[in-house]
Amino acid sequence: MDISSSINRNVPASTLETILKSIDIMYEKISLAQVAGADVVIRPNVGFVGSADFTLRHEAILEGEKAAIAALPRINGILDRLRREERLP
Repeated sequence: MDISSSINRNVPASTLETILKSIDIMYEKISLAQVAGADVVIRPNVGFVGSADFTLRHEAILEGEKAAIAALPRINGILDRLRREERLP
């Protein structure tokens, strides 16, 4: 799951927002390195939620669920291939 891909690109309006934005960018860079070799990366549309905004957690969870459901065909395809290769029971 990669939630950094939807980082809000607006210019920060305060020092605190600048700090939070820099943290978001740092996480985005780390995420890019971590997902480079992944077979499937789920990227929910959560760019509207700031890293310190917990008021929209329910909306963020719903976006994650939608993205996971959309990724199921790809995941199932990989599982089917692994079963055919007898790498999974």
